[in-house]
Amino acid sequence: MATFLIFGITGNLSRHKILPALFKLYARKELNNNDFLCIGVGRKSFSKEEFHALISESIADVQISSFKDRPDIVESELSNIKRNFSLCFFYNQGELNDPVLYSKIKKDLDINSMTKRNSSVFCKLSLPPSMHEEIFDRLVDSKITSIDNFHLLIEKPFGHDAKSAQKLYNKITKNLDSKKLLLIDHYLGKESAIDLMNTRILGYMDHILNSRNIKQIEVRLFEDRLITGRGEFYDSVGALKDIGQNHLLQILAIAAADYTSVGDLNSAKSKFISGLSYDKKQ
Repeated sequence: MATFLIFGITGNLSRHKILPALFKLYARKELNNNDFLCIGVGRKSFSKEEFHALISESIADVQISSFKDRPDIVESELSNIKRNFSLCFFYNQGELNDPVLYSKIKKDLDINSMTKRNSSVFCKLSLPPSMHEEIFDRLVDSKITSIDNFHLLIEKPFGHDAKSAQKLYNKITKNLDSKKLLLIDHYLGKESAIDLMNTRILGYMDHILNSRNIKQIEVRLFEDRLITGRGEFYDSVGALKDIGQNHLLQILAIAAADYTSVGDLNSAKSKFISGLSYDKKQ
């Protein structure tokens, strides 16, 4: 049983990334009605029907072409699968600093854990980094983090600088096993990023992709989607922190890190990034 608790479920990241990804897993029966439940949390008020309509709208663009490798998923059944998916969602509305909201969430999770054994709870903070610490404090105070198999997922950016990121990490791992803290950059789930990672790790082209043959690497991001709906987020974070130090730096590290001298992917990327410098005149 997998229970997802998503803070900020009505936001841009949830609607454009998280919900379509969950639906694709659901349609492939890697999640299904018997072992999948999602509790959304937000400040906006919705009726049950309005909330399910929002979920349906978020996955409307997922077409049958997303399941080319699954001939058992046919177009005539896709709309019915989408409807059933939306029925797996429930909504808790309230102010994110209100203890009453967390009491309601804890009650819902406790009821679910009593009816479904071996349930894992994945709590996703799909919110600006300025809100992460306060919400985690509320999760701790309400004993939600004490639930068996509780995991905390935080999307980049993590903190607003190195000092605040370390402070937040220390606070979380003081109250939660570090193995249950998952720091995520959704950009690494893109097929092109995965292909590049596999190419580098498996060493298919190391005889070509090396410093003897490559003078420089340019990483560029082209985005045709406007800021629409993300104004508040960009006002507090900015594009450089949202994209530059995460998506772009990850791609650069994957492309240029030395995997032969370090035992694992993250260590190789960390070593590479630690050795970077920049031209202060630029």
